[in-house]
This record gives sequence, structure tokens and C-alpha cells, in this order.
Amino acid sequence: MQNYDFQTILQQINKQINEKKNLEDQEINKGKRVVAFAKQQEAFDYDQKSGLLYNKFFSKEIGKDGKREFYVGYYEDFWDLMIKSRDFERNYYELIKEGSNCHLYLDIEYQRDVNKELLNNDHDELIVDLLIQRLCEEFKYVFGLDVTRKNFLDLDSSSNVKFSRHLICKITGYCWPNNEIMGMFINDFIDKLTLEKPVNSQVAQLLFVMNASNQVVSIIDKGVYTKNRNFRLYLSSKYGKIQPLILSKTNQYPFNSDSPTEKEIFYHSLICNIDDFNSTFKTLVYPPPIPLDKILDKSSSPTKRFTNNNNSSSPYKKLPSSTSSPYPDIDAYIKTELINRGGVSGWIKSITTDASFINYQIGGNKYCENIKRQHKSNHIYFIVNLSKKTLVQRCFDPDCKNFISNPIDIQSYLPSSELKPLDIDFDNYEFDDEIK
Repeated sequence: MQNYDFQTILQQINKQINEKKNLEDQEINKGKRVVAFAKQQEAFDYDQKSGLLYNKFFSKEIGKDGKREFYVGYYEDFWDLMIKSRDFERNYYELIKEGSNCHLYLDIEYQRDVNKELLNNDHDELIVDLLIQRLCEEFKYVFGLDVTRKNFLDLDSSSNVKFSRHLICKITGYCWPNNEIMGMFINDFIDKLTLEKPVNSQVAQLLFVMNASNQVVSIIDKGVYTKNRNFRLYLSSKYGKIQPLILSKTNQYPFNSDSPTEKEIFYHSLICNIDDFNSTFKTLVYPPPIPLDKILDKSSSPTKRFTNNNNSSSPYKKLPSSTSSPYPDIDAYIKTELINRGGVSGWIKSITTDASFINYQIGGNKYCENIKRQHKSNHIYFIVNLSKKTLVQRCFDPDCKNFISNPIDIQSYLPSSELKPLDIDFDNYEFDDEIK
């Protein structure tokens, strides 16, 4: 008598069910401009095969356990689908696919029952005001960009139980290369606020709150910067609730008209709406060059920073991101010796060069010297210090964010002639105080 493996039989049955459902889905989706899928990867695969340039990704919560279905389509078509949904069925999210250019976004929240000192509604607006003010200062310090409250689209989903706001920062002409790098910027920003908390009561009282476990945490949710992140859409609620994100009463973000339509607000609130918002974007480079100069030299005294007497936006003349640098021998060394470690093939996603550094963003290979293995999701990058003729590895994993590998001497890969910095008018700069 033949023995049957129950697990094998079950797998075969599930396979047949899935194949049948895929065929049914294909038949249902014929001719549709927004296509639905049961699994995220199926949506990605469809997009690859479709050859369409402007497809975007969305999802919908369809169960309390977080189960979702996924959509591929154009913004215009998805809006038509979403707005026709009944309020209690409108549980839609924008899917921020890994590696997608995007605008900065924040999810800020706290539970009211464990933060009773903030129950006064005035505190909610003080929180938003202070957070945006500090972020504007950070943009100026790090990137030399003038950002104001009007750059932040402010959506509100607060209730008597929970304070909840979404802030989307849109800077004309600029975007982030992906939400992973954006998350590193936000985490570093939170770290600075944490250091300031003991000596600044306003920061301590408004930008840090108690969570359900009675732990003091940042009011910014740090968990929304993972790959393939789902971020709730304007006019949508979480599954099982009717508490949609709506335009905040104190929003100062300017629309095309004084009374914007829901559709206009929807378009402006989209995180990945880069191509429609501006056609000539520059991606923000992070980490920036000046802090890196400080952290790469562990033995020397703290680095001086430049201040520009002419109020230029940045002390460095940035070159565009590309996949090759002015130093082909260094590029070749990284490709042959560093991005295939651990048996995983990698590639150079982008290279950004400034006066003193080359920043290599790596795809595929995630081998980190700190843990001596591949990271599961977070990527690595290499920094070349041209003045010191060294190379180090860093990564975007939160547990390794302060790790810097031992420097590699790359002098033999540089031209024999003395390296010259990029075209910077140093007569217009003076050394300022040490970076704190």
C-alpha cells in the first residue's frame, strides 16, 4: 500500500487552489486600469511585465489581522476606485515600494490616556508647531535648504482616544532617493532631540510621550521607514474604524485654490508622487559630507565646519548622483573586492561626489563588517575620504548606525598627482566653531 505524506498532499492542494485563483484574477482584471492582487509580489511582477511607466502601488486592509490586497494602477484611476468606496470600506494605503523616490513623511501620535498632561487641545498644535520648526532648522543645517511650515501638508486623524497626524514635507525640486535613507535622517534627528531633552523642557514635554508600556518614546513613529511600507491614504481609516485622515484645520500647505477639492488634496498627499509634482528633481544626499568628515577620523580633534559669508545654500559643490566617480580605479576596486562578499552579488546603485568624499550606495549585497554577515533588509554603503585616502563601510541598519569599519588604505587606487578639491571659492568661507 502506498504511503502518502500529508504535508505534500496539502501543498499540492494549496498549489492547485492558488493556480485556479490566479487564473480567475487574470480574467477578472482584463481591461481594468487598476489591477488587484492577493499578494504584494504578484503586484510587483505584474508591473514588471506590463511595461507601463507610471504605475503606482496601493493596498487595502481587508482583515483585523493586517491582511491586505494590493493594487497596481495610475493615480487617476485609483482615485476613481477609492472615492467610490463606502466610508467603512475605505481602508486604503499607499505602498512605498523599496527604492522608490519619495517625499519626506512622518506619522506622529500618542495615546491620550497615558499622556494626560497633553489633553489640552492647544498642546496638539504646539507639538506640530515645534516639530515642524525643528525639522526646518535641521533641513537648513544639514542641506542648506530653506523649508517652512508651508512645505508640510498636515493631515489629521485624531480622536478622543489618540492624537494622530501625518505630515508630508514637499520641497520644490527635491525628493529622497528612498524611504530607507529618509528613515536614517529621521532617526538621527530623533537622536539629536533625545540628547537635547534633559536641558530643554519644551522638547521633553512636547516631542516625547509615554507609550502603552509606560516607556518614554519620540512622538515620531520610527517604524514607518521600512521597505515596501504601507502608509495610510487621505480619506482612509484603519480597518474596522471610521476615523479617516482629513486635512488639518491648521494646515498651511498651499494648494492651487483657496478651497481645494478632495481630489487635489489626495494628489498632493501622495508620498511617491514625484513625476507629477515636479519633473526635474534632485535627490537629497544623506549622510551629508560635513558630519562624515567628523566621524571618519576617530583619532583627530573634532572637525571644524565651514560657514559661508555669502549665505550660499551649501559649502560644497555637489555633483549629480551617478554610477561612476571621477576615480575609476576606486570604482573597480569596490566592484571586484567589496560588493560580492558573503557569496552574494552586489552592484553600485549610485555614487555621489563632493569636495572631500565619495558616497557609494550598494544594492544586492548587504554584507556588514560589524555583524560579519548579510543584513536581512537594510543596505550598506561605502565612504571614501579623499583627503585621508581611506575607505570605510557603514550601513543603514538601526543597530549598526554608529558603526564605522576599519579604514582601508586606497592610496594605490588614486592618481599619483596631488588630489585637488572641487571648484569651491574658499575665500568666501571661514572656519566656525566645532560641530557640537
